[in-house]
Amino acid sequence: MAFADENIRTDKDNLMGFSSEDRQLVTIKTNDGIEITAVDINGQAFVGDILLGNTQELLKHGLIVVDNSQQVYQSDVNANAAIIYPNSGAVWPNGVVPYVMSSSLSSSARNALYYAIDHWNNSGTGIQLVARTNEGSYINMINAGGCYSMIGRQGGVQNLGLAANCGNGAAVHEIGHAVGFYHEQSRNDRDNYLTINWSNISSSMQYNFQKMGSGGMDHGSYDYYSIMHYFSTAFSINGYPTMVPTDSSINLSVMGFAQVLSNKDLSAASYLYGGGVNPSLPATPSNLVASSITSSAFNLTWSAVTGASQYDVERWLDNTGWVSAGTSTSNTINISGLSNTDQWVHVKAKNNAGSSDYSDYIHVQLADVAQCDGISIPAEPVTINITGSGFTLSWSATTGADYYQVQIWNQDTSAWNTVANVNGTSHDITGLTGITVYARVVAHNNCDDEPQASSWITITLAATSCTVAPATPTGLTYSNSTYYQFDASWSQVAGATSYDVQLWNGQWVDAASSTNASVSVDKLYPGGSNYLQVSASNACGSSSYSNYIAVN
Repeated sequence: MAFADENIRTDKDNLMGFSSEDRQLVTIKTNDGIEITAVDINGQAFVGDILLGNTQELLKHGLIVVDNSQQVYQSDVNANAAIIYPNSGAVWPNGVVPYVMSSSLSSSARNALYYAIDHWNNSGTGIQLVARTNEGSYINMINAGGCYSMIGRQGGVQNLGLAANCGNGAAVHEIGHAVGFYHEQSRNDRDNYLTINWSNISSSMQYNFQKMGSGGMDHGSYDYYSIMHYFSTAFSINGYPTMVPTDSSINLSVMGFAQVLSNKDLSAASYLYGGGVNPSLPATPSNLVASSITSSAFNLTWSAVTGASQYDVERWLDNTGWVSAGTSTSNTINISGLSNTDQWVHVKAKNNAGSSDYSDYIHVQLADVAQCDGISIPAEPVTINITGSGFTLSWSATTGADYYQVQIWNQDTSAWNTVANVNGTSHDITGLTGITVYARVVAHNNCDDEPQASSWITITLAATSCTVAPATPTGLTYSNSTYYQFDASWSQVAGATSYDVQLWNGQWVDAASSTNASVSVDKLYPGGSNYLQVSASNACGSSSYSNYIAVN
């Protein structure tokens, strides 16, 4: 999991593996008068997972805002996220970032760094991490008690620390710091997007929520899903959120848990390493031409668009509208598997900044396409082999149909769910729960004609082997706890066929399920208390949740 300040120890007694006796808060002034609170750990100044440098040197000289003529202690560049210093001293020349991996790194940390390096190198932002040869300035990737990095190019050797349990997302995040990104929630405009619950944050940890002030520059719109964003309960003293998005639609199980760069991260990186020019939207494609037309396919070409990295192509279906016909990284694509005589297609261009409008469509007439005569309404299906969890559905062949969708009514969503696409006239449906099921078949052809649905039928499943829901589980415990995962177990419950496990992170959320009385959970939320509970289920229902326990 990628946590902004992820995998640094954030409980009240421990930070990055150092005891509270090893650290103290210090106030460092920048050369433009801004005061920044940092924590001193063994002579090094940190803000969360950001290493500023030697504490005494920073107290003596201050934190110098990046300038080409000055010593750089911190470059403070934040991804779209980004608080960006637009001076070239903060970035790596030509986007080339030399690195050395220490032999002290654990195998898991090394694998996470290889993942992150590959992800950055293939991001299309102009950033390339390369193994050091003889460069004087480079990143020294070392084993550490947590995860941390300096921000931007410092000049000389700069450490990036990664513990064994940091993970892939953390490695991407720390390299983000090293190439010049600060935390997303440190943007100067963050109060428009987040409410900071200071009462849920220890006073000794509130420095982690500082804004960068006049020294930084925000790039692009706020990005809740940036690789550089904190998770909602980061540094919480009570398990309740320290940050609440002003946008209630934001998914808190995603915010702060990114594994990859977001589109806005990519845009910010391209801005920072693209000569200071923000990538612009590509122009709308033009001059669409169809060629090599057959009864089921054709080639489509168009004029290449400057700055485009990908093209999205759509075709029109009378009963559906525009649907994807594929993507291409060049100005041509083959569209196949077609059946209608008449085809309409259009295309748009994309890059890290976004997408163009779709082009004007063109009409393509396929060669020698067999015509369809429409689809008859299917006869009512019948059932055989009814059990407590399934049945076989069969039906008569329908005139004009090339295939059928088997559908079951979902009472939770009040909609028909397709469980299978079938070329024949029967299908086995399994894994059902409950007593009553509603089913139907929908006939389709390959000409995109209007599908036709049968009338639905009611199926009463055979009696199940249970008579009551299972009892509430007891004996809940956990073991093998790491920074972000653990194993949970409990006493087997008679008659239970499955178990559901939940974690508390400001609210109860589903964490895992199992058919046995144990499970591995990989959704531990760092930075606060976690609580665990479990319920048992069978075909007759579910138990109440067990008494919860704390997971440390």
